Amino acid sequence: MDTWQIVGTVLGLGLLSGIRLYLTVFLVGLTVHFGWFPLPGELNKLAVLGDTRVLIAAGAAAIVEFLADKIPWLDSIWDSIHTFIRPIGAALLGSAIASGMDPAWQTILGLLAGGVALTGHSTKAATRLVVNHSPEPFSNIAMSLAGDFAVPAGVWFVSHHPLIALGGVVLFVALFCWLGPGIFRALRAELRSFGALIGRLFASEPRKFEPIPAHLREAALEKLGEAPAAGLECIGTKSTGGLNNSIGWLAPTRNHLVFVTRRSLRRRIHVIPKSQITRVDYQRGLLLHTVLVHSGDGVQTFDCFAGTPPEIVNQLHPRGQAGAEGTLGAGAYA
Repeated sequence: MDTWQIVGTVLGLGLLSGIRLYLTVFLVGLTVHFGWFPLPGELNKLAVLGDTRVLIAAGAAAIVEFLADKIPWLDSIWDSIHTFIRPIGAALLGSAIASGMDPAWQTILGLLAGGVALTGHSTKAATRLVVNHSPEPFSNIAMSLAGDFAVPAGVWFVSHHPLIALGGVVLFVALFCWLGPGIFRALRAELRSFGALIGRLFASEPRKFEPIPAHLREAALEKLGEAPAAGLECIGTKSTGGLNNSIGWLAPTRNHLVFVTRRSLRRRIHVIPKSQITRVDYQRGLLLHTVLVHSGDGVQTFDCFAGTPPEIVNQLHPRGQAGAEGTLGAGAYA
């Protein structure tokens, strides 16, 4: 196996590890254990993956991941936990494959494998975050099954056609660079949501309105002639005028309900006139809850973090409705 074939193998498996780390390790281990294809001398270090103990551990983890990946929002929590695990695992796997090379190149390939895994993980996590907003579960399961089938096919392809796999990885990374800002916004929103979910375990009070940064208040004042002092920290969605996955503050002023945020180094404001609002609803979710603003332009939604109480809708709009899902009882919160 020449140098470029090793590079193709390292980066190909790195990309697959970013999608399904445990399944990738398990499948490579199976090929080694049963000798489905001979390992070139440069890949002898992968023989450890064929050890029965490694296969049992990787197989058990792959089963857990298979199940977790089928449940909306639980898959996003799982992805959040693995934001660093998958790239690190891919880097270790890449370093093992390149162990016969010069130590400098071994290190470089390990880092590249981790970086490629991060692109694969980020793309997967961002895609699933979008799919999780769909009210039906079938699209989520379909996306998960696509990943389940793609990894075995990818492992076979990388092992038999490493140079073509290298070209595919290069094209994928180029596409990722083009879509990168949106993907990283989705990943940031997911990590922030997971952090809020963990923080909820240690919080003694529900989330409240928080002070809005001065530069965003100034932007609202310049545009509307009025600016809120505090608001609900939340995430914009596709319904909020191109501010999807932007973290900002939703707040009422005298005449408007505004969402203020910073995106691409610019201050951005989404405005909903209060005169057009018919009602504001609240829906509970596993990772994120949703505030739905019904107005003349349809329904505009904002994802709010764990710990946000249903009663928050009354602060956003006097006629807001917590809904049946929001009757939690005194002192309780989502």
